[in-house]
Amino acid sequence: MSNKTITRVAILWQHVTGYVHAALQGLLAVDGVELFVVQQSTQANTPFQATFDHRCRFIELDNPQADSTGWFDALLAFQPQVALITAKRDARYLRAARQLKQQGCWVVWGQDRLLRVPVQDTYQQLLGRILRGWQHYDAALVPGHKGAQYARHVGFAENRIFQGLYTCDTNLFRPIGIERHAARDEREHDQWPAVFLFIGQLIERKGIDVLLEAYQKYRTQCGGTPWELWVVGQGPYAAHLENQAGVRLCGFRTPQECAQLMAQAGVFILPSLWDHWGVVVHEAACAGLPVIASHGCGAAADLVRDGFNGSTYPAKDVDYLAHLLGICGNQQWARALGANSLQVSYQFDPARFAYLVLEYIPSVLQNT
Repeated sequence: MSNKTITRVAILWQHVTGYVHAALQGLLAVDGVELFVVQQSTQANTPFQATFDHRCRFIELDNPQADSTGWFDALLAFQPQVALITAKRDARYLRAARQLKQQGCWVVWGQDRLLRVPVQDTYQQLLGRILRGWQHYDAALVPGHKGAQYARHVGFAENRIFQGLYTCDTNLFRPIGIERHAARDEREHDQWPAVFLFIGQLIERKGIDVLLEAYQKYRTQCGGTPWELWVVGQGPYAAHLENQAGVRLCGFRTPQECAQLMAQAGVFILPSLWDHWGVVVHEAACAGLPVIASHGCGAAADLVRDGFNGSTYPAKDVDYLAHLLGICGNQQWARALGANSLQVSYQFDPARFAYLVLEYIPSVLQNT
């Protein structure tokens, strides 16, 4: 492909969540850009309604009539210059990658996986390195360092791996952090919210039982008035949190309501046993909150710096998490860490995602 301005981008994804929507809005913020967005399923983990303008065609493949609409021919007729396609193996998407590459489109493999299950990881390595399962992809776009490790593992060359796949809605969350830490010297004596906050699905993988046990240990060891624990989300583990001392169950909340709760919280916690990324960590950093996250969270490697804006710990380590709650549950310490979190949050945003897709990745591919 010649080094022309990129104005036509195709996104073929599993389902468009709030953070994917924020990234797409970053693309649409650039004058002249048109999008062709396809999602496999509307069955996301949390309810979400996407909205786009007239420059974005949006197709849902779980619609029984999707294949009869000629979406595939329409995609080829759109003639995207860049296509970002999910790594979730789907025969329709593999066919699209192959034919778009033949048209001269830069085809980018988008994935958030991390090295976690040896048998599956070895299979993916065999698929990529020996069977050339990703031969129709020119590059890989991943969220951060752990995703880059995975992309190398399955066969992508170092100079074809790019970071910055995910971003949160910075327009919603970052103003909270800016307001929280504005005129810092004047607010030094203001009361910092004595609230630990968790936002996520209430399922085993999110480490809910680990969090609850650690929080109860913290309450017995804190030596003062313990902070509350606010839990936002829904799922089968909600019952484990009912009638627990200091725990406030908030149920499912919209992104706007989550932002309001972050403005009222003092420390954010993500105790997941594993999370491919964890966009909520970026949201919390934008909101200027200290972050405690397990090593199982992919985002922790990029967005949580021990002793600078929060702390990381081995997943399932109840005692260590209880200790960290005691350290970060100090108002003066939390304020300093939170200000640093706001700084760290600027690594990722919708504008950077747009720059990667429209300019940086095509430029590198053109010259390598």
